[in-house]
Amino acid sequence: MRGAVAMSGNYGLMLNLMHQDAERDRAVTEQIAFYQQHRQLIQFGTFWRLVSPWQHPDFAAWMFVSPDKHEALVMAFSLVSLASAPLRLLHLAGLDAQARYQIDDSPTEIGGDELMYRGIFIDPPLNRDYTSRIWHLRCSQ
Repeated sequence: MRGAVAMSGNYGLMLNLMHQDAERDRAVTEQIAFYQQHRQLIQFGTFWRLVSPWQHPDFAAWMFVSPDKHEALVMAFSLVSLASAPLRLLHLAGLDAQARYQIDDSPTEIGGDELMYRGIFIDPPLNRDYTSRIWHLRCSQ
């Protein structure tokens, strides 16, 4: 979760690099590579807050949409997990309603209008404290 939150801002992780941890170092290396791959979209895309952490203290979500609306990154965060929490429905924003999008590497295409008005379920749910998920959307037309 720290990496996803950090890349949404100034990418500060506040880690003590003097304490060696191979697993942490591998995860940070992967997060930096992901950020470098999507830097243009994060820095210059339109930011949409989907679920405010100030209104929902257990959950937050936001997304970045490219200026041409052909690409987006959606980030969802579980701050505090709830016992037997229901599936969350996330309504996206800022997409081209007429376009069709692929989520991650799925061959399935979903209309921008459906993603914004019907939404998508976060499944499997984020059922632990301080976890996150990132989806990459690409226009398939």
